[in-house]
Amino acid sequence: MRSNRDLPFLAIRSMVLLGMMAAAPQVSAQRYSQEHVNATALIHLAGFIEWPRGVIPPPPAPVTFCTLGEGGTAAELERSSHSQKVNLHDIAVRTMQGPEDVAGCHLIFLAAGAVKHQQRVIGAAKGLPVALVSEIAGFARKGGTVNFSNVNGRILLDVNQASAEAANLKINARILMMATIVRSSGPEGGKE
Repeated sequence: MRSNRDLPFLAIRSMVLLGMMAAAPQVSAQRYSQEHVNATALIHLAGFIEWPRGVIPPPPAPVTFCTLGEGGTAAELERSSHSQKVNLHDIAVRTMQGPEDVAGCHLIFLAAGAVKHQQRVIGAAKGLPVALVSEIAGFARKGGTVNFSNVNGRILLDVNQASAEAANLKINARILMMATIVRSSGPEGGKE
């Protein structure tokens, strides 16, 4: 639970994230690769996810980001993690050997190259407090938590709030306001 003295910090952090996402076309075109922008957005996104009490030990214990699949965003996440923190927590990045290697992960990022593993990762993480994030098109509709997409140089987010709730994760309302809320595909799936 956050105190009132945390509100200015959270407001500034929200403005930075919103500004970074809005400015993604200019940033990526001027100085940074799209992979760097994606990795930075992923780290900031983690700051707006609340895991159940006790899942992540108190700071500076790390938030563990696990990656699966080859891709520039996963490699850039490894490079960026050394200089950034998530809500005072260090960041540990671990490469998964396969979809079943979810133990100890707080956030799993599936690179575009892991498309064939997405359903197995979703199944292996079922019932665990793990945020599942990917750049694979339609990932949130297939049961992932958050989907990044790059449309005309801008990072857009799809959030499957039901998947987040099933993992006992709370996603900050500021992210939900920026995102498109989706449901898992199925007879009643689709966009809300």
